Amino acid sequence: MRKLTGLCFLTAILLASSANAQSMFIDQGDPSTMSVTAGGAFGGGLYGGGLNLAYTYRGVFDVGLDTSFSHFKSGRYNNLNAFDFAPFINWQIVRTDADETPVSVTALFAFEKVLYGNNGPVAAPDGWGMVLGATAYRKFEIGTSMLLIPELVVAYDFMYTRFYSNALDQNGPTVGDSSTISAPPSESKHSVRVLAKANLGFKSGDHVLTVTPYGGYQGFFGTVVGLTVGYVF
Repeated sequence: MRKLTGLCFLTAILLASSANAQSMFIDQGDPSTMSVTAGGAFGGGLYGGGLNLAYTYRGVFDVGLDTSFSHFKSGRYNNLNAFDFAPFINWQIVRTDADETPVSVTALFAFEKVLYGNNGPVAAPDGWGMVLGATAYRKFEIGTSMLLIPELVVAYDFMYTRFYSNALDQNGPTVGDSSTISAPPSESKHSVRVLAKANLGFKSGDHVLTVTPYGGYQGFFGTVVGLTVGYVF
């Protein structure tokens, strides 16, 4: 079994990485692969990093786990840290290779659990969410050693957060006032994620160096830009 290992910059609390279908770098029917990716990112008032572990079945399915750590510098969760765990699956619904047309389409789903920290002296909030959407991409071969894969990611983004305290002395922003400390609110949010990516692959024998600049709107965290770098072998 071939293995795919990459080092990359991730979009924090992302699931942008789960939307990054590893199977696009191999042809349908090729031997299955394993992958690991790691790195860091910034945007939308936060910065952080993460680790992704995945298995790709013959260029058709990707299943794996995204984990990430983020620190918020502004907004609703200012001063808090977040640990995110997100199992995911990608399914190549329509698959075309470099000499075919028009595009490939991948369905994606991820479920995420978020644990917040750094909210002393009181309990930090926690939450869960899901991302459901699709990616569309087109693979172009440039010469014999380079791949260009433009990609568009569009997904529905849901997040539920439970707060455990309205104390005025917590490190994160308060969610009420001291008169409601016994009944802090919870909140449910609905948003979208739209990312454009330019996946570049540089082949050397059976190995591929990948470089992917990207940018777009990242759900609850606003505009993001980033870069992924990986190595396939």
